Amino acid sequence: MNMQMKQSPPLSFLRLLLALGLQILLMFVWSFALGLGLWTVSESLSWLPEKWGKFLVLWSGVFNFVIIWASVTPVVRWVVRRPWAWLGWRGLPLREMLYGLLDAGWAWVAIAGMLTLTGSIAWQRASVPWASWFALWVVLFLGAAAEEWLARGFWFSLLKERLGPYWAMFLSSLVFALLHMANPAWSWRAAVGIFLAGMVLAWARHRSDSLAWPIAFHWGWNAFQGLVFGFPVSGLVVTGLLIPRVTGPDWWTGGPFGPEAGLASWLILLAVAFWRFPPVRQGANATEPLEHTSKYDKEF
Repeated sequence: MNMQMKQSPPLSFLRLLLALGLQILLMFVWSFALGLGLWTVSESLSWLPEKWGKFLVLWSGVFNFVIIWASVTPVVRWVVRRPWAWLGWRGLPLREMLYGLLDAGWAWVAIAGMLTLTGSIAWQRASVPWASWFALWVVLFLGAAAEEWLARGFWFSLLKERLGPYWAMFLSSLVFALLHMANPAWSWRAAVGIFLAGMVLAWARHRSDSLAWPIAFHWGWNAFQGLVFGFPVSGLVVTGLLIPRVTGPDWWTGGPFGPEAGLASWLILLAVAFWRFPPVRQGANATEPLEHTSKYDKEF
């Protein structure tokens, strides 16, 4: 697989622009087509049992995943002409997925603990509609997988070929943050938080040479944030097991956008990134392959 990638001719600047433009065009085409189909189905829900209508959000998550996959895949195969490994796709290694999910879990325990110990938040238990709650775990997984396939898979890999990994991390994270501008309660702190999250996920993609940990961590980050601790997920309110009563300052708690826009979550994000994927030391280890520089191979 690596031999195939090394023997591929380098991308020209014109092909890079063609790939980006075509991917965006296909994304709009698929969004229109599937959005029209989803609207048609929603208009017909009165003919269906009420319980099926509750799972419309699940189908919308499936459609969003299909839109990203169907816009990226043909461009990678027929315009960029790269193998799946170029995107960081080597299947879904269960061990890396598990550690990504666990890392997100302990990260949110740490964030919630910091906010509680500083007197910035109080808690109540919530009454949860369990069918919708479990369906949202699936929706959040599909959303995380789609966003990682696009941002840390396609965009990062495309930019890395022309500009190198660090510019690719910066630019893909910048666009990732800008795409959240339409979310409720958007602010400059929200922009910083989403950009930082994008940088952490891009750093993990670069150091592990895989999308497995970024997908699982992104999924777990959103799920534990919203479905367990009850915080807004990037400004979007979801039903969690707990109801947080925020009293601390917005710069620390994130305010109505959620903790992603606050300093507490930024500190934990950086701690996760540099603990799981520490920088390569200069000297003898500087040429160590990226696949062997994460704590998966060193510790587990």
